[in-house]
Amino acid sequence: MYKWPEEIPWEEYIRVYILEKTLRQLVTDQLSGVTDKWWRQRVPGDVWENAEERKREEEEKLVRTIDLHPIWYVDFLDYVKIITRDDNWSEVFGRVFKSKDDFKVMLQKLLPIRNKIAHTRPLNTREKKNLDALSEDVLVPIWTRVYNERYVKPSEKSMNEGKFLEAERILLEGFEKTGDPWIAYNIGRLYKETGRFIEARERFQYAEKYLPLLKYKELARKELLQTEDKIELARIRICPKCGSKVSRENLFCGKCGYKF
Repeated sequence: MYKWPEEIPWEEYIRVYILEKTLRQLVTDQLSGVTDKWWRQRVPGDVWENAEERKREEEEKLVRTIDLHPIWYVDFLDYVKIITRDDNWSEVFGRVFKSKDDFKVMLQKLLPIRNKIAHTRPLNTREKKNLDALSEDVLVPIWTRVYNERYVKPSEKSMNEGKFLEAERILLEGFEKTGDPWIAYNIGRLYKETGRFIEARERFQYAEKYLPLLKYKELARKELLQTEDKIELARIRICPKCGSKVSRENLFCGKCGYKF
């Protein structure tokens, strides 16, 4: 008798969504920096032809609510064809992933796991571990060699120079372009350091929800808890007479009557 799965792989689904979205964003940003006509000039012909055909077929069957770029219609392994193409690799992506063969293998190993998640079939324990490891192998190079270099490090440099508005502008620009939870995490850190705890909490909540790697999610959760504590402390004061916690809005202690 067949077993009906009880588990809903929503965390894994979010992880794969962020992974693919990040790859799309990487391809779009990096190749558009080479040429405005990157879609036809730097994407293999069979890839862009098939993607455009899928988009046309979808629009014939469904009411279009948003006009997505055809990059959203490429197959998962098409990223291998795009990124490892000789000119793209030598000019752009080689500095990000270092080994062309390793990148191919990573996505080939991810494909069956990704397909299971896309069809809402639960993963076994080994597949979950492989998803964690492979996702990290793909995402961390993008974060450290692209997003950190373009947004995080320049923002930190501005912070060290006391240029807080400039630091904020750089990170917000990065988040607007990418929507990436790693950048949201760093915006949260900036706001926390400058005492903007309510805004920091919002960014850490976003990062904790959408960061696809567990150890990074834990970093966001830790920062979120610390920020929640600071927000709570800002809302209360300690009665010097009895030690009770009192809302800053109160003019006296409700326990001992001490007037502030």
